[in-house]
Amino acid sequence: NAITLPAEPFMNLTIQPEWESFNDYLSAMSSKYRVRTKKVLSNSEAYVKLELLHNQANEWIPQCAQMLGHTLKDKTLAISPRLSNMLHTFVRALKSQFKVWGYYKDGALCGFISAIESEHGLNAMHLGLTDRAAEDQLYQRMMYDVIEYGILQKDEFVCLGRTATEIKSTLGATPLSNSMVIYSKKRVILWILKVYKKWFFKEKEYIIRQPFRQAGRTL
Repeated sequence: NAITLPAEPFMNLTIQPEWESFNDYLSAMSSKYRVRTKKVLSNSEAYVKLELLHNQANEWIPQCAQMLGHTLKDKTLAISPRLSNMLHTFVRALKSQFKVWGYYKDGALCGFISAIESEHGLNAMHLGLTDRAAEDQLYQRMMYDVIEYGILQKDEFVCLGRTATEIKSTLGATPLSNSMVIYSKKRVILWILKVYKKWFFKEKEYIIRQPFRQAGRTL
């Protein structure tokens, strides 16, 4: 009796065997997307990337949690008031598997992105940044940096998460289907959900871009 609703797909980039460096990844793109990538890197070149160390978590987690909440506020229905606790839990539980990179401009932390290393790939997790950093295309820059890390680590894939489907497709990621499953013991709740699914629910529309010269790459 559960209700299943389509959700935004996970965007997954398969690392090709011939990619030994970020330049190899860039060279696989068509000229249009190489130009776009270089523009992103140019617009965000003032931001310095540094790995945020776990033994200094008390220093950077409060600010990262604040940026994460700011970034999510228009993208989700509910945000936990304890984002700092959540980040502390990831640091404590996953240890060296949990990577966090901070982006500094003029000595100030303006953005961060985290990722979890698994046996076969890299999974981007949390991302937060200031409004000014977003204007400087730091969001895309952080995605490129995670991809570069995955390439250098010889990962099989880099999962870039769920949101910003079209933007992530310009980086070469392709969609993996995803669903929300909602269950309630109350029949009236299930009835309302069924009505919502039939008459009101609309899947989010997006266009999947093809940045690579060779079409038809599969996961």
